[in-house]
Amino acid sequence: GSFGTDTAITREQIAVILYRVSGYYDLSAEENTGRLISDYADGSKVSDYAREGMQFCLDNGLLPGADGMLMPGDNASRAQFATIVYNISKRAQ
Repeated sequence: GSFGTDTAITREQIAVILYRVSGYYDLSAEENTGRLISDYADGSKVSDYAREGMQFCLDNGLLPGADGMLMPGDNASRAQFATIVYNISKRAQ
């Protein structure tokens, strides 16, 4: 019942947003990265609701992991999210 404007956003929540937006805009990369959630040490920590979105982001290079980790529950900074949106907007042109 709350929009959560003062709540931090997690990396897996970003993945779900990007996956849902992809229904309206072509966010796909020219080449699939071939990475799977299970390739990451913390892949099992991706929430069930976010698995499809996270895999979409991995396939299309939208939300890469670092040091073998996806960090799905970690908060994303506004700068990280802004960078993702900027990169998508360049691709969608």
